[in-house]
Amino acid sequence: MYPVWLSLQLVFHIVALTLDGLSASKHSGEPSANYLMYIHNWCYLLLILSNVIDLVVNLYVHICARHILQERESETGGAEIVMRNRTAKISFKTMGEYYTVRWYMKVTWVFFTISTVSGLTITILYLLSFYFIRAFGDSYGILGTGISETQWEFGTIAFMLINGAIVVLHLFISAKPFKLLHFYMPWAVYFVYVLFSVVYQKRWGDFVYRVLDWNQIYRTFGISAIVLVVLLPLVHLLVYAIIALRVRIGEWCLIKCAYRRWRNKKKVRPSSTQVDVVREPKSRKHKKRIRENRIESSNIDETVDEDIDYTKSFDQTGSPSGGTSIGDSTNNAEYQGHTDHRDRRTVSASHMSMASRSYDNLMASPRDQTLADSQTEVSVV
Repeated sequence: MYPVWLSLQLVFHIVALTLDGLSASKHSGEPSANYLMYIHNWCYLLLILSNVIDLVVNLYVHICARHILQERESETGGAEIVMRNRTAKISFKTMGEYYTVRWYMKVTWVFFTISTVSGLTITILYLLSFYFIRAFGDSYGILGTGISETQWEFGTIAFMLINGAIVVLHLFISAKPFKLLHFYMPWAVYFVYVLFSVVYQKRWGDFVYRVLDWNQIYRTFGISAIVLVVLLPLVHLLVYAIIALRVRIGEWCLIKCAYRRWRNKKKVRPSSTQVDVVREPKSRKHKKRIRENRIESSNIDETVDEDIDYTKSFDQTGSPSGGTSIGDSTNNAEYQGHTDHRDRRTVSASHMSMASRSYDNLMASPRDQTLADSQTEVSVV
């Protein structure tokens, strides 16, 4: 789904850039080369470039280099879940020790950091410009020579407001890391633009923005220093806080999912071949039925033991041979009694099996009890 999100984002950026470029060339009367003089166009082009690189790398990894995904999933340092006393701990800090980041992924990382901080900074500067317009008049517009309170064109809304919303949404969707010490990357872009404004005004004699009029060097230097030293680090810290919040939310979701899987796994009843599960009775009637079944099964066991002892003693004396003497008649009587005992033993064994089945049905679940009843009916038939 992430490549789909990148594709939709890229289509929107290309449409917004095309419409803004056409409207700027028709209404402003400036040459098309002047379109690249403004910092918000720089930042928007960086955002599009970052989007293109990210999309190309993702398609390459998912199509041509799927072994990278398998390698990352097989490593234990990426997103390992350790259960300790019903608690899951997820470690993302040791990922670099096990997983090697490719050079093209590092390129996407750099452009992601630059475009994110630069885009949010432009949005904040644009919102601050309206405050300065209301407070000090139109002569202190921050983001352009012709900015005013009624300037709500498509390019302005797309570059300044929608751009910031997309950047914040992308922070929660993307899983790229963000380092606090990488603040120098977006800072370098703004520093290069300040140098560009100095060279441009010295070469052509005109300023790009009114706040970057180097003829008033103290005011322009102060504003540039505030943006470079104060605003950019604060925005970078804000992005870092958003990324930390995203990681915490992801950890919480993974912990909840892992705990639910662990808890549901404990509730699964193992098969009878693996372990003999004994369930405790829950009601007095249930306990009474269990005691009655135990007493009945113990009585049956005693009867069967007596029959077995008698059978052994009779086998030692020998079976009757069909004589007509008194001893033979006695043996015939004993043999007939033994046959009766054997029949009674068979009946007792059948009662014992039925009692044991009823006991098992009593201790088993409703599903197992239904299965046991069906088996009993089949055996009776």
